[in-house]
Amino acid sequence: MTKGLDVKRANNLTTSANAFLVITLALGQPAQADELILGGNQTINNDTDVSTIVIGNAGTGITGGNGNLTVNNGARLTNFDANAPTPPQKINGVEYHYESSYLGLNSNTAGTATVTGQDTLWDNSGGELHIGHQGQGTLTIEAGGNILSDQSYIGYTTGSQGTATITGADSFWDNVNLYIGGSASGAAGQGELIINDGATVSAFDGTIIWSTGRLAAQGGVLDGDVTNYGHISPGNLDNPAGVLTITGDLTLASTSTLALNIFDPTHYDQLLIDGNFIINGLLELDFSNFTPSATETTYDLIHIGNGIIGAWDNFNLHISTGFDTSLLSYSIIASNHTGYDQMLRLTIAENSIPVPEPASILLIGLAGLIMQWQRRRNQSAY
Repeated sequence: MTKGLDVKRANNLTTSANAFLVITLALGQPAQADELILGGNQTINNDTDVSTIVIGNAGTGITGGNGNLTVNNGARLTNFDANAPTPPQKINGVEYHYESSYLGLNSNTAGTATVTGQDTLWDNSGGELHIGHQGQGTLTIEAGGNILSDQSYIGYTTGSQGTATITGADSFWDNVNLYIGGSASGAAGQGELIINDGATVSAFDGTIIWSTGRLAAQGGVLDGDVTNYGHISPGNLDNPAGVLTITGDLTLASTSTLALNIFDPTHYDQLLIDGNFIINGLLELDFSNFTPSATETTYDLIHIGNGIIGAWDNFNLHISTGFDTSLLSYSIIASNHTGYDQMLRLTIAENSIPVPEPASILLIGLAGLIMQWQRRRNQSAY
């Protein structure tokens, strides 16, 4: 195949430079394949079976280099082969396993994958998905695309970088376990998960966001329990005022940051937690771009479906010039959101008497409110 030349096949499989796919083609039948080792560009428009996927690697020849894979047009890419050999293989000294997928296998390589279009499916449920194994990995699921995976990692090893963006109401990424910024062993690479516009990411056994990991969303859902050692912000750079829904428990570790942006009474971050909310770490409120109102305003920041445990260790305010932090106060009251029990409401008063060290006072007051709420909840249980 000539480098740089796209070749259109009769079964709607498009390949280009540096792609390697061992296939048997039959019109009307899925393309049976061995390994998909990719440096260059490849688009899969038809049902295709492979035994392993490596996009972006340090190999030599036509299969080496940075890679870009697109799966679209309702195609089903299945990474499974019962007859594949069990021992791992290597590219330039780095192992890869059959029935698993890697974006950016080796250091200093980049792999990109896009799953797009209604009913388009990448089935990786028999193995692991590494978005940035030692190199840089980028995953996009959009316009109703879907991925199934067992264990998934965003930024797997130290020095790696991984970004996964899932966007669109019917877009879905289903996992057993999901690790952001590391592996099951702990923090490692830089990892970021972005969930936008009604998309859903699910992890049956839970999601761990390590200290090198970030979660951002704008109208996204993370299904399952979440443990955060890193950074959570419901908004992101493109949509700074966002809503993030977590359908299970959210546990904030002592190293964690929960960051909320507040712009005006109709534009501010919200966090919806269906389960328990276990609090620790840093709460960060950003008023840098806040537009004040002439009257008292309220901001229902966090809705909780079950219990609240703990309190934040630290409290950080980012404020614009002239912002009077003494106008801030908090309350924990019954939620006005269907299906939720309590909510954390921020009130910005029309006028107030200034107090010294307002951030510290607010933190103490917020901790006291949570303790009072816990006592009332415990008493009502008897």
